[in-house]
Amino acid sequence: MLRNRWPEWSGMGGRNAPEWVAEIKRNIQSFRESLRIPEKDKVSRDLMIYFLWQTGRFTNQKISGLFGLSYASVSRRVAIFREKLRVDKTFKKEYDRISALIKM
Repeated sequence: MLRNRWPEWSGMGGRNAPEWVAEIKRNIQSFRESLRIPEKDKVSRDLMIYFLWQTGRFTNQKISGLFGLSYASVSRRVAIFREKLRVDKTFKKEYDRISALIKM
Protein backbone atom coordinates (compact mmCIF):
# COMPACT_ATOMS: atom_id res chain seq x y z
CA MET A 1 0.00 0.00 0.00
CA LEU A 2 1.17 3.53 -0.69
CA ARG A 3 0.84 4.47 2.95
CA ASN A 4 4.10 2.57 3.41
CA ARG A 5 5.75 4.86 0.86
CA TRP A 6 4.79 7.95 2.88
CA PRO A 7 5.17 6.75 6.49
CA GLU A 8 6.16 10.20 7.73
CA TRP A 9 2.83 11.60 6.47
CA SER A 10 0.60 9.00 8.16
CA GLY A 11 -1.57 10.44 10.88
CA MET A 12 -0.36 14.03 10.51
CA GLY A 13 -3.88 15.40 10.62
CA GLY A 14 -3.97 14.90 14.38
CA ARG A 15 -0.70 16.69 15.10
CA ASN A 16 -0.51 20.30 16.13
CA ALA A 17 1.01 22.72 13.64
CA PRO A 18 4.42 23.27 15.28
CA GLU A 19 5.22 19.54 15.28
CA TRP A 20 4.00 19.21 11.72
CA VAL A 21 6.10 22.15 10.56
CA ALA A 22 9.14 20.82 12.41
CA GLU A 23 8.81 17.44 10.73
CA ILE A 24 8.54 19.04 7.29
CA LYS A 25 11.68 21.08 8.00
CA ARG A 26 13.58 17.97 9.08
CA ASN A 27 12.58 16.15 5.90
CA ILE A 28 13.52 19.06 3.67
CA GLN A 29 16.88 19.43 5.41
CA SER A 30 17.68 15.74 4.92
CA PHE A 31 16.81 16.01 1.22
CA ARG A 32 19.02 19.09 0.85
CA GLU A 33 21.98 17.39 2.50
CA SER A 34 21.80 14.26 0.34
CA LEU A 35 23.30 14.23 -3.13
CA ARG A 36 21.26 11.13 -3.85
CA ILE A 37 18.17 10.08 -1.99
CA PRO A 38 16.74 6.57 -1.84
CA GLU A 39 13.92 5.80 -4.25
CA LYS A 40 11.43 5.42 -1.37
CA ASP A 41 12.22 8.97 -0.21
CA LYS A 42 11.75 10.47 -3.67
CA VAL A 43 8.00 10.00 -3.40
CA SER A 44 7.93 11.92 -0.11
CA ARG A 45 10.15 14.66 -1.51
CA ASP A 46 8.07 14.93 -4.67
CA LEU A 47 4.88 15.06 -2.60
CA MET A 48 6.22 18.02 -0.63
CA ILE A 49 7.40 19.72 -3.81
CA TYR A 50 4.00 19.18 -5.41
CA PHE A 51 2.10 20.57 -2.42
CA LEU A 52 4.28 23.70 -2.36
CA TRP A 53 4.00 24.14 -6.12
CA GLN A 54 0.24 23.58 -6.07
CA THR A 55 -0.35 26.39 -3.57
CA GLY A 56 0.93 28.89 -6.11
CA ARG A 57 2.67 30.79 -3.32
CA PHE A 58 6.14 29.62 -4.25
CA THR A 59 8.09 29.97 -7.48
CA ASN A 60 10.00 27.01 -8.83
CA GLN A 61 13.15 28.91 -7.92
CA LYS A 62 12.06 29.26 -4.29
CA ILE A 63 11.08 25.58 -4.10
CA SER A 64 14.37 24.59 -5.72
CA GLY A 65 16.23 26.54 -3.03
CA LEU A 66 14.38 24.71 -0.27
CA PHE A 67 15.24 21.29 -1.67
CA GLY A 68 18.67 21.97 -3.17
CA LEU A 69 17.49 21.33 -6.73
CA SER A 70 17.52 23.41 -9.89
CA TYR A 71 14.28 25.16 -10.80
CA ALA A 72 14.11 22.97 -13.92
CA SER A 73 14.27 19.89 -11.67
CA VAL A 74 11.28 21.20 -9.74
CA SER A 75 9.32 21.48 -13.00
CA ARG A 76 10.31 17.95 -13.92
CA ARG A 77 9.41 16.52 -10.49
CA VAL A 78 5.99 18.24 -10.65
CA ALA A 79 5.36 16.87 -14.15
CA ILE A 80 6.30 13.34 -13.09
CA PHE A 81 4.11 13.56 -9.98
CA ARG A 82 1.12 14.91 -11.95
CA GLU A 83 1.44 12.11 -14.50
CA LYS A 84 1.59 9.50 -11.76
CA LEU A 85 -1.56 10.98 -10.21
CA ARG A 86 -3.26 10.81 -13.60
CA VAL A 87 -2.43 7.20 -14.46
CA ASP A 88 -2.26 5.47 -11.06
CA LYS A 89 -5.66 5.53 -9.36
CA THR A 90 -4.36 3.93 -6.15
CA PHE A 91 -1.64 6.55 -5.93
CA LYS A 92 -4.23 9.29 -6.56
CA LYS A 93 -6.49 7.92 -3.83
CA GLU A 94 -3.62 7.92 -1.31
CA TYR A 95 -2.61 11.42 -2.38
CA ASP A 96 -6.19 12.64 -1.85
CA ARG A 97 -6.22 11.09 1.63
CA ILE A 98 -2.96 12.79 2.60
CA SER A 99 -4.05 16.06 1.04
CA ALA A 100 -7.24 16.01 3.14
CA LEU A 101 -5.18 15.48 6.31
CA ILE A 102 -2.91 18.40 5.54
CA LYS A 103 -5.77 20.76 4.70
CA MET A 104 -7.49 20.13 8.06
